[in-house]
Amino acid sequence: MHLARHHSEVQTPLQSVIGNAALGCIACILLGAAARPMLEWLQVGWAEMLAFASGPILAALTILYGCGARHELSGLKRLACLFLTSCAIFVIVVLALITVLCVACIFVGLSRQH
Repeated sequence: MHLARHHSEVQTPLQSVIGNAALGCIACILLGAAARPMLEWLQVGWAEMLAFASGPILAALTILYGCGARHELSGLKRLACLFLTSCAIFVIVVLALITVLCVACIFVGLSRQH
């Protein structure tokens, strides 16, 4: 028996790398949330925001760079492209997490009314 995959299910290498970068970004956001009490102890508001934003972006950048994404570019152009991609991944991940939390809050609110 021959099992064929549908063309729509096949990921390109770049899509796979971007997915891995998004997972790395999510992991860093969760680690940042766990480390938040320590950052609050420092009582430096900008340090908390810097750690929250830079950790996930740098994780995504490292994954993209290490996997050879955009290898056709070289030097600063490649680094700038991967940095902008990492920032876009971070924004998309944050928006997705906010959406999931809002939907969860709506369902919890609806379930408490009944």
